[in-house]
Amino acid sequence: MVLRRLGLLLAIAVPLLDAAGARAQDVEPGTHLEGVDPRTLSAFHAALARASRGEGVARVAFYGDSHAASDSFTGAVRRALQARYGDAGPGFVLPVRAWPTYRAPSCELSSGGSWRPLRVTARDRHIDRYGFAGVAVECAPRETADASAADDGLGWGELALPETLVGAEWNLELWAAAQPGGGTLRVRIDEADPIETALAADAWRTHYLAVPVVGNGAHRVRVETLGDGAVRLFGAVLERRRAGVVVDTLGLNGARARDQLSWDDSLFREHLARRRPDLVVLEYGTNESGDDEPIARYEASLQQVVRRFREAAPSASCVLVGPTDRPIRVRRVGWVERARQASIIEVQRRVALASGCAFFDTVRFQGGPLSTVTWARLDPPLAQRDRIHLTRLGYLRVGEALAASLVDGLPASTAAASTTAPSTTAPSVRVRSSVTSGPPSATSAPAP
Repeated sequence: MVLRRLGLLLAIAVPLLDAAGARAQDVEPGTHLEGVDPRTLSAFHAALARASRGEGVARVAFYGDSHAASDSFTGAVRRALQARYGDAGPGFVLPVRAWPTYRAPSCELSSGGSWRPLRVTARDRHIDRYGFAGVAVECAPRETADASAADDGLGWGELALPETLVGAEWNLELWAAAQPGGGTLRVRIDEADPIETALAADAWRTHYLAVPVVGNGAHRVRVETLGDGAVRLFGAVLERRRAGVVVDTLGLNGARARDQLSWDDSLFREHLARRRPDLVVLEYGTNESGDDEPIARYEASLQQVVRRFREAAPSASCVLVGPTDRPIRVRRVGWVERARQASIIEVQRRVALASGCAFFDTVRFQGGPLSTVTWARLDPPLAQRDRIHLTRLGYLRVGEALAASLVDGLPASTAAASTTAPSTTAPSVRVRSSVTSGPPSATSAPAP
């Protein structure tokens, strides 16, 4: 029985390994999105057209798991779109590190004190007010008052705008919870007098604090709590006062699509309506491919997630991004395709097309099952040694392809790259109407 099982696994593994490179040829240059018709991306394309005319901001809300959380993937999409249509800023960011590796796009971020992240985890799935990003940070009131330390606060965070964005004028809006027992939030811009906002209220609501940022150039934004009550922050909107593109990075490590169903519904709908995205991207499935949840239940929860977005943001375009290839290593056999991966991808494709959304099949773009094994062997590698996550160059490659697919067919005359400030923090990324898919040859490095 054992020998028969090993023989079956080998019969599956070897052809798939050969196909990882061969299937790359099946993907034609151009768009890698499925389900695109004149209406699928019309709202996003209209927003891009307005941005190219200098008349507004095209906003992308990019949700996902750890692939999106690091901002390597979403950052590649952001730089590509902003290079063509204009840089309207980082977008929605957390002014405090919700986890040690969190990075605020285009900003330097530092924080300290007794902040506590609030989000859905594998062990805690209760419904709570997590807000637009699915994660909030909260600082509890001080247990014992200490007048000598009153000005220091119990928690703080500071955003520094880098030199690459010098010359921009900014709009800043902080999103916080006004609640019974709420404390005071202090906000300071550079060396200006601080603004203190009392967040105590008779009932829960979101307090939107517009903070004036006077003058262009570099700025430092500092938030502090004073210990007189609980302070919960949902995030901050940081946009330049100019037309262009904003991509909100909303990924969470270990996330699954169904986690969104534990985000308080009324609050999430309120936040989504206020942010007004022109495109919603849902990048999930990698973690679900390793779960044992019945596939029918997975499909039902994904349908609920997509339906809520379509109801809460009815005018926004929608794209589902499938998981990366995630093989599993079998002793004495090697790497084989994970059993649920194809089913997860097919469910995502079916839900996307039935909901009027486009679908980006990441595994197909990589070259098919076991392509991550190939990507990890390249020099430099495009996938990490865990055969789950990609390297910075790998995410750059996939991000380029997604960005190019999103604007495929749009006239080049809409480009607004000349109005975009040059960046020295990331490699130049061009949106191309044609992107080579799949793994490059093992003897050549990918073109960034």
